Amino acid sequence: MRAAANLAAAGTQVFFLDQFQGLAPYHVAPALAAAADRFVVFIDDASNHLSLIAAFVEANRVTPRRMVLVAAERSNRRGRVLQRLSALSANDHLFEMPNLSDRDIDSLIDKLGEFNLLGKLAGKTRNEQRYEFAFRAEKQLLVAMREATKGEDFDLIILNEFESIESDEAKIAYLSICLGTSFGAQLSLEQFISFTDLFPNEALLLLDSQLKEIVIRREPHQRSLHARHRVIADALLNELAPRALVKTAYIRLLQTLAHDIDFSRSKHSRSFELYRDVINHDAIQRRFRVDIQSARDIFRSLESYLKTDYHFFLQYASLELEFGELATAENYLTQAEELAPYRDDFIQTTKALLFYKQSAASSRIHEATVLRDEARIVLLAQIEERPNDPYPAHIFCTQELEWWEKWPTKLEDRRQLINALREDVTRYVKKYPFSTRLRALKEKIDGKYLDFAKPEGD
Repeated sequence: MRAAANLAAAGTQVFFLDQFQGLAPYHVAPALAAAADRFVVFIDDASNHLSLIAAFVEANRVTPRRMVLVAAERSNRRGRVLQRLSALSANDHLFEMPNLSDRDIDSLIDKLGEFNLLGKLAGKTRNEQRYEFAFRAEKQLLVAMREATKGEDFDLIILNEFESIESDEAKIAYLSICLGTSFGAQLSLEQFISFTDLFPNEALLLLDSQLKEIVIRREPHQRSLHARHRVIADALLNELAPRALVKTAYIRLLQTLAHDIDFSRSKHSRSFELYRDVINHDAIQRRFRVDIQSARDIFRSLESYLKTDYHFFLQYASLELEFGELATAENYLTQAEELAPYRDDFIQTTKALLFYKQSAASSRIHEATVLRDEARIVLLAQIEERPNDPYPAHIFCTQELEWWEKWPTKLEDRRQLINALREDVTRYVKKYPFSTRLRALKEKIDGKYLDFAKPEGD
């Protein structure tokens, strides 16, 4: 942000996009056509803007410009961003954000002292203050500052803050807002009133009392709402808040979004994009872990609202597949395929995964082989049709490894299969160099190959 501000002050045209300031991908080419001869684009929280990055890359490919593109993301999320940027023909540089330096720490302590915000650091010597920051320097700056100045663990601070909210209704409303913030979205005041189980005047009173300062109201006219920080929102949704309240927050927000969306029209609205992110089965499964019933309750509460949306049934099927409920998954996946207006890539990949799971569950080698062959046909086609997406290749290699571990019994068959799989995963790692999951899978397959090659008794 400082670099962007300095460039803008020096007269360079700057675009700055983050979780609250975005741009639709189809507006990119017209925007660049009207831009200055030289300009800089900053994209913060870049993994939430992959389609936007792809649009900038494509627009620059068609009509090369003197453009500098700066994409910022956490280290554990950068792979997908780098994959999109790899299509640029220009030079690229990767800058790692370092830990807080001694100079940074002293500057922070001075600034906190200037505004009388040292908290529990106020009674410590400068060396003790530096130690508090240095000890926590590898964490996100906001978290480090809160822990250092309050003297408590971040989770405990946030949990205490959440538990200080008086009513369950206010907690559910706050968690619904956290869901939006977790996916980089603001919710409107109208949506807030809709998902609270209160009269409008009571909902507004709750917002200005129990949720004051932990929910930020933004301009224009303070009608856009988000939690104070995504790290706080994620901590509550992933671990700290009671699962029953998180489940209710999911249901309330998704029902509100479903009411706002016209599924017969274009799927580019902010409400649809947030709905698509919130209903993602993978995030729901992680947040409810072994509690399939709560995860199912979220989907079941939406069936009457979303019975014509194929994406809903695709996510429902994927959830059941994660929990090993293959017959139920097949039912919802069939409905998704029937409702889809076109041949959807994700439906095809999920279908292949279902075939592999059914193959693993079979007790007959002939049936298992037929299902595995069906899965291979689908996935190999998907790998060719989606050259920039490593997901089909990851599914293919993962499931082939599981097949190898269960079915082949003859020594020569096992040798041929593990050799072929090792060649496949090596090729895909070269094709998708930024996929950390494929690299980890290659290490696993290499280990299996080496173990298999060892003589008996070694």
